[in-house]
Amino acid sequence: MPRLIERCDEINLTGILLVLVNANIAGLKRYENTRKMKAFAIKGIMVLKRERESIGSGFDQMAAKYFDLASRFCLNGKTQDLEEVMNKELGIDILKIVK
Repeated sequence: MPRLIERCDEINLTGILLVLVNANIAGLKRYENTRKMKAFAIKGIMVLKRERESIGSGFDQMAAKYFDLASRFCLNGKTQDLEEVMNKELGIDILKIVK
């Protein structure tokens, strides 16, 4: 898991989404794994930012889907860190898009 977090910038957006989905299905929801997956999800926002141009007009929908997948790894449903990073790095208000 630590190597996955370290090399997060080498993975494309599809790979990031697959890791988030598979981690949720595989039950990596123990406390330690949840913290690591949250760190991975926050680093994955940079990948979303990097691939913004290639996504095109569907970027807001992709960001909302990413937020939905990544928020599952926030402890006790506290998504503030994730929201702040997405707002800062992507320049979008993710809560308005999701609701």
